[in-house]
Amino acid sequence: MGLVDNKDITVVVQGAVDREKTPICLQSIRRMLPGAFIILSTWEGTDVDGLEYDDVVLSEDPGGFDEFNIPFSPKNNINRQIVSTYQGLLKVKTVYALKLRTDFYLCDDGFKDFFNTYNRECTEYKIFEHKVICCELYSRNPRYIFSDMKRAYHPSDIFFFGYTKDLVRLFDVPLFSREDEEYMMWKYYPDNSVSTFRYDAESYLWMKLVKKSISFNEPDDLEKYGREDIDRSEATFAANLIILGNEEIGLKTLENSIYRKEAAPQNCYTHEDWERLYAFYCCNDAKEYIKYLSHVFVKNLLDIPGYLLRALLRKCRFDKQGFLTGIGKRKFDKMYAVDYYSEIIDSRDISVVVQGMVRDTTVETVRSIRQHLPYAQIVLSIFEGESADGIDADIVVKSEDPGSCGYIRKYPHEQRNNVNREIVSSRAGIEACTGKYCIKMRSDMILTGSDFLDIYNRVSKYVTTESVVSRRIMVEALSTSKSGVLNFGVSDWWYMGLRSDLLKLFSADLYKDVGKRDYKSEYRCNLTPEQYIAYNFYVNSFIPIFSGFVGLMNVTDDSSSLRKEYEKFLANNFVCVEFPISKVVLPKALYINNSAAYKYNLSYGDWLKLCRKYGTLDNVVVKRELASLGMNYKLKYKVNPDYFNILKWSSVVRNYKNTVTEEYEGASTKVSPDEITFLVTGGIDVTSDLNTVASLYSIKRFFPGASVILGTWDDETVPSYIKKLCDRICFVEKKKMPKVNLHLDDSKNEDINDINMMQTLTATAIKMVQTKYCVKMETGHVFKNSTLLDFYNYWKKIMNSYNAEYRIFDERVLFINERMYDGRNTGGKRSCAIPGTFQMGRTSDLAKIWDGHIEPDSVLRYYTTFPNTRYTNSEKYNSLYTAEQCHYINLIKNLKKKIPVPRWYEDEGSFENILAYEAVLSSNVMVGSSDDLGIMKKGGFAEDKRFMGFETLLGLYIVNVDRDNKEIHEYLKNYYSASAVCKKDKEAHSTLMKALLYGDRYGYDKKYCALMKKIGQV
Repeated sequence: MGLVDNKDITVVVQGAVDREKTPICLQSIRRMLPGAFIILSTWEGTDVDGLEYDDVVLSEDPGGFDEFNIPFSPKNNINRQIVSTYQGLLKVKTVYALKLRTDFYLCDDGFKDFFNTYNRECTEYKIFEHKVICCELYSRNPRYIFSDMKRAYHPSDIFFFGYTKDLVRLFDVPLFSREDEEYMMWKYYPDNSVSTFRYDAESYLWMKLVKKSISFNEPDDLEKYGREDIDRSEATFAANLIILGNEEIGLKTLENSIYRKEAAPQNCYTHEDWERLYAFYCCNDAKEYIKYLSHVFVKNLLDIPGYLLRALLRKCRFDKQGFLTGIGKRKFDKMYAVDYYSEIIDSRDISVVVQGMVRDTTVETVRSIRQHLPYAQIVLSIFEGESADGIDADIVVKSEDPGSCGYIRKYPHEQRNNVNREIVSSRAGIEACTGKYCIKMRSDMILTGSDFLDIYNRVSKYVTTESVVSRRIMVEALSTSKSGVLNFGVSDWWYMGLRSDLLKLFSADLYKDVGKRDYKSEYRCNLTPEQYIAYNFYVNSFIPIFSGFVGLMNVTDDSSSLRKEYEKFLANNFVCVEFPISKVVLPKALYINNSAAYKYNLSYGDWLKLCRKYGTLDNVVVKRELASLGMNYKLKYKVNPDYFNILKWSSVVRNYKNTVTEEYEGASTKVSPDEITFLVTGGIDVTSDLNTVASLYSIKRFFPGASVILGTWDDETVPSYIKKLCDRICFVEKKKMPKVNLHLDDSKNEDINDINMMQTLTATAIKMVQTKYCVKMETGHVFKNSTLLDFYNYWKKIMNSYNAEYRIFDERVLFINERMYDGRNTGGKRSCAIPGTFQMGRTSDLAKIWDGHIEPDSVLRYYTTFPNTRYTNSEKYNSLYTAEQCHYINLIKNLKKKIPVPRWYEDEGSFENILAYEAVLSSNVMVGSSDDLGIMKKGGFAEDKRFMGFETLLGLYIVNVDRDNKEIHEYLKNYYSASAVCKKDKEAHSTLMKALLYGDRYGYDKKYCALMKKIGQV
């Protein structure tokens, strides 16, 4: 089923709001689960202003009751938990839900890795549609007989994650009654009971849930349970829960929480305990259950006083006898095939096929094989017309070159599709081999060791009844995609397996690029080379009528069934090992050994867990191999994946495209205020606090020497005190243009589309500008400092290069990022836009934007004119494009270059629009937030994660233009590191930016040093 997408998760944060703890909890969800929906479920009258959530549910507080029969007793809040959680869950609209207390926070999203790992079922005790994740902390184990709180049916209620409908089922219970609240104190134990209530909150919830599906007699109270209750409790835990430790979930407790422990106490189930219960009840593995009981027995022995040892041994003997009597009732269903290989392979058994075009590095490739596989046969498989002189190969095979077949992608680089060349040369080379085993590798790869042989000998011999190979095929892990990223994206860099299996692998027909192509990605082909080879192997190995055959329609095709088939295909037939472990190296791809690759690709550790999930490797083998990876292996997933993803793509582009870049003339020259004209446009406002007077005054205050031109309408009244603040005023006739609504008539929004009016006004006024540089702003923009000039001068010097293919401006133009939508965050909707509210650049460049172009009615009234159009219109717009998109599209048209643009404002039909837009921005634009530019306005500037971020643009600049810019690499590395330790990304950005611009002024260097120290500690 693959990883759970954050967009499919809603987090219900339930309980009373604490002004210190709750913000930390909510912010941690934003960091760890970006894209997830947050519902805060609390009580009526609670102040929730300033908290970070997407929706809030306010319920009537049912109150708590005294938990113990003592003075000043803490409150038992079971009814509060039921009400707040259940009401919050009823508002959830996503497939998955996460329930979290306000005094815990997330430090990772590790729980998602486990959700689809344990898929065996125990139908006798199954209640949920899918197992729900909870934590070890206070999941009580009643078998610990010397524990002070032995409880059956007691899973932890701190954290739950699962299908929304399963969590609703769990919390859909009646409130705890007054009789149950005071049961222990008044009815049965009036003299010696400290507790007042009949059941713990956790036990009450779980027993009510179990009672819905399984008929049984509930214990009279929390102290009265028997052996059957313990067995039933554990069976339902195994069948319906996944119990994980806090570290595995990514869960931490806040300071001063009532749950101060990070690890579960000894009287709780551990993840290992639960796994053994799961193995027994869901996988029929009695050996694991014996290990579990033995483990409990030993722990109990260690906890008891010496004088009780004899009595305890006697009790355990009886328990064990009763268990052993029932073992024979369970079946064993190991599904490993009998055709195991026990031979140990060395280089004498191997033929190595070096395939592909002869390169400068091919001699080194063959030399490395001779060094590390001294007795292996080497077959060089190349194309006719190529020379093998000087290459130490045993056999040279030459084939007719089938040529390339189109492109894999065109943006941000042209990468030709050479899958047919790979199929022809690999198949010819393998056919020429004489060894029983074969390694197929590219002609630009090298061996730096033979460690892959040790791993292959250890794990490749384990095949199953579902395997289509006689012995597993080994591949590169860090270019094998995880399910849901690129299904059937099994790396084709190198393969090792039986010669007969590799011949089957390369039995595919030549690629013709037929089928349904997905234009919502950067790919131009129907399937990538690695997908085409692996998927054809899958298709040719299965008989669709007898199997769960799933069709792969295009590169990005995805579904739960497709993910499952791909995962099973990997788990049954391959061994995925990354080159730092295998020592089979592609030198030009060394960049992939980073956290971005481990996030999106299937590492050796991930592959082992996949095998455990589908039962295709013995659990002993999986544990042994995972242990051999070492404790630091997990760090590869944690360290700066966002930065390394940028680095990865810049290196990919380098490998496939020789981008010719040039430098902007005068990029290093600082712009001073006397070279700037501030063009302030719009209506006159003198009533609000941040009005036209404040706007003009702030320019004079922070940019002395700059010119000011006010552009407004001829029907506006301009007071004398405003005239004194301007050097010139441009009055433009407000032509009697027909009013065009921005939205359709049936929309509640009655704004007028003023794009043509603003084009006319600004185009007229900008002709009056006589300085080299111009700042175009609105009459409601007020400067709060002089950061604008510092920001502009610093970053135009750093981003000093451009790609001539996409150049529009003579020098970079700075835009505010408000309403500059990042197409990757919107699915293409509202992308390809440049804001018209605030801009700074050369006057000649701004004149290209404000050229007086008038949008026709066919654009402004498109949806009124064509009500039955096939173009979607979720925003109820009247116009075909937003104003920001009109600016961009007009620029591209005037450029007269073949750069794709959207067909309508929320066109999500072609990813090439986004990639081309990114290429244009990378060579022409700088972006900044209102804080970067030092401006403010009435009501504040909108902040939206869908807007193009400053760091996002820097990453695009690295990928598309200047891949070796040390200053930007250093900034991005520090920023993404700082984001991991700061409460908000905005804090990391502000600290780094001000330290760069101002150094030791205002103490920013101290804040920067403190932040860098914090990063180093983490």
